[in-house]
Amino acid sequence: MSAWRAALISEKLCLQLIRLEGRPAVLDRWYKDAVVYSVEVETFRDGNGDGYGDFKGLCEQLPYIAGLGFNSIWLLPFHPTPFRDNGYDITDYFSV
Repeated sequence: MSAWRAALISEKLCLQLIRLEGRPAVLDRWYKDAVVYSVEVETFRDGNGDGYGDFKGLCEQLPYIAGLGFNSIWLLPFHPTPFRDNGYDITDYFSV
């Protein structure tokens, strides 16, 4: 797959922020037809061979996820957390 096509798929799946006309996608209510794939980044796909999932591995699998029929991705918590709120209570926003 070409890098250009992977970039387009990545933009469609991960961002969905702005339409071609420059209007916010919120106006389109894209979420009404969204098919969401929930991903635990640290366990999904190892892209650099260190034994842990990462964003590189996730990006490599975007065509696979799109091929399953999903058009949106929900990233589960991946920041450091004390786990008082199922991982959604982030202690360091800059440690990605």
